[in-house]
Amino acid sequence: MVVKSTESRGFRSMQGLSLLALFMVGAPSLVLASGYNWGPTLLGLLGLGLWLTRRAQPLPAEARTLLAAFLVFGVGQSLLAAWHGQAARHVAGWLHFLSAVPMLVAVLTFRPPAGLWFMGAALGGLLSGAWAGWQKWVLGLDRALGHTYVIQFGDIGLLLGLMAVLGLLYFHDAPRHRGRSLLLLAGAAGGLLTSLLSGSRGGWIGLPLVAWLLWRTFRPVLAPELRRRVLLLTLLLVSAVVLVPQTGVQSRIGQAYDELHRLAQGDNSGGSVVPRLYMWRMALQLTPERPLLGWGQDGFEAERERQQQAGETKLRLKTSHVHNEMLDTLVKHGLVGSLLLLLLYAVPIGVFARGMNAEDHALRALAVAGLLVPLLFIDFGLSQTMFGRNSGRVVYFAWIPILHALYLIRHDQVRSLASAMPGYGRQSEVMS
Repeated sequence: MVVKSTESRGFRSMQGLSLLALFMVGAPSLVLASGYNWGPTLLGLLGLGLWLTRRAQPLPAEARTLLAAFLVFGVGQSLLAAWHGQAARHVAGWLHFLSAVPMLVAVLTFRPPAGLWFMGAALGGLLSGAWAGWQKWVLGLDRALGHTYVIQFGDIGLLLGLMAVLGLLYFHDAPRHRGRSLLLLAGAAGGLLTSLLSGSRGGWIGLPLVAWLLWRTFRPVLAPELRRRVLLLTLLLVSAVVLVPQTGVQSRIGQAYDELHRLAQGDNSGGSVVPRLYMWRMALQLTPERPLLGWGQDGFEAERERQQQAGETKLRLKTSHVHNEMLDTLVKHGLVGSLLLLLLYAVPIGVFARGMNAEDHALRALAVAGLLVPLLFIDFGLSQTMFGRNSGRVVYFAWIPILHALYLIRHDQVRSLASAMPGYGRQSEVMS
């Protein structure tokens, strides 16, 4: 009995840590050095502890499907990197998918309330927005950059803000709590501000799609009069963001237009847009020479250097990637790598899309939250290689399995309610 009591206390202690870990996935992610690692690392360690003590819950079939996609991608990209003779750090960089397994196990076993996910993201968005404002308006930096590279700072901040928005839907049926609602709204505003003040234009490209998806998600819970107010407020906010010079949006858009205009006039100088065009052209020119397995990281950089020395390209930057996820994968890892990348996007989209129409508001919020991660990573990848940096890999390989585990837990709860209360709704059909 003493042994069982000790084991029970140990399990409860680990369960308490899982609550902290889930909250920390979002809360310190951008305001502390490598803060995006803290929550996922703790969850992963808890999952490993469950395995060692043989308390881990078996993984459902759908979770195994998601992990299988991560496995195929991670192992495939690692083998491709090894094939090209890249350094061990480049090979190991693709093995982040391994951390998804213990994180899934930890969340499914301890079953922490999903509300902690949304509140942690809201606090993370609020803190990152405040820090971005301090960097931009007090320190006088041209662009807020945080601890990560400036683009990752803005893009992850945008994701945090959108998670906070979806938190409003998650708590829609919960008792009203003014402090919680204010934190979620402040987190949403802070996340958007982080994106704006970082000047990460790539993240803004997908905002029309995000706006449509959020409108589709929230529309059933908004009264007609409130819908009109939301649309009007959104239009006013967008206008203010673009027109007020202090946000930096107007200048960033103007810079892009000016570069393209000068390029059309034969002026090849440019800050960021024109060099990207040269990078993309180089990738498209090199791909047909090695279409199946690509050039590899070292091979690409050597060929780029050769072309620059020979004057065969107008690109002068010593860039290690081409600022486009798909083209970068295509030129370095060929068609094989590109198919692996498409798999990495497609499987999570398929997994979460099934819950978009759930009548249960919390379940729908979790489904759309999970759906937004791969969709926005595709958007971010149009002008940046998110998987080329540790922050991008950690966010993708941690957030998706965590959200999927929370989604599965909520789905089980909905099915139990539907069984006990036949009139509860059609939620049990969502994953049938």
